[in-house]
Amino acid sequence: MAEQNPQAIEHPSWIQTYQGMTQAFDQWMATFSKYQENISAIEKADDKFYAGITLLEMAALFVRAALGSGAGLRSEMEWDLFNDTFKGIVDLAETREIPHNQHLGDTQYLC
Repeated sequence: MAEQNPQAIEHPSWIQTYQGMTQAFDQWMATFSKYQENISAIEKADDKFYAGITLLEMAALFVRAALGSGAGLRSEMEWDLFNDTFKGIVDLAETREIPHNQHLGDTQYLC
């Protein structure tokens, strides 16, 4: 939206929507952090569980970057401000390899 109309991000309805999204995300992050504090050692050792938590962490970092941009970036170079965030996503992706052809119900991991 901001790419088509840079003034859109100054409109009161955009600001209200953005603030609501940010507050909702902050609440989700607080709840997710509390949840992670209570994960058992057995769950932490489970590859599928670990992969799910890692994917949620990666998604949260990306959402944080998107919200941080305010959807008002006007050039690709402005994303450089989020290089540390993107590095965090890559680091999480590299934390554990999922074995090739590991079956999970009716689905299959393909690496």
